[in-house]
Amino acid sequence: MSLLRRREMMENQEQEENVSYIDAGFLEQNTSTAFSEPTYNPGYPNAYSSTCIPVKFNDNIKCDTTVNMGQQRVRGYVEDGTYRTNYMSFDIVINTITKYIRFVWIKGIGELKSITVTHADGTSDTYKIIDRR
Repeated sequence: MSLLRRREMMENQEQEENVSYIDAGFLEQNTSTAFSEPTYNPGYPNAYSSTCIPVKFNDNIKCDTTVNMGQQRVRGYVEDGTYRTNYMSFDIVINTITKYIRFVWIKGIGELKSITVTHADGTSDTYKIIDRR
């Protein structure tokens, strides 16, 4: 994807609510911020990951996806962006101080269709997925 197109999409992200983008690359475990860009990792050359989705304590996250559970990781981050938690499930209940989640697919196959976050108060947000790889 051209840098100009990617920049345009990133600027549009601020205008759209409930959107998560998919980028090529692996989200390293030593990522220092929840907003870091995925990088190329020769051990996982076909990996890709999502941008951040905000979550709160006791939120339930459901993924509409074709990705096998053994091929994905869901990472939780606290408010300062520090990586805290690693989940391996499609249905996740956040029971820590996590503030963001990001999805990482280690084999780069399958499709994430949408993500729904149901909050403890019963309200929910569904995130549209835009692939910008």
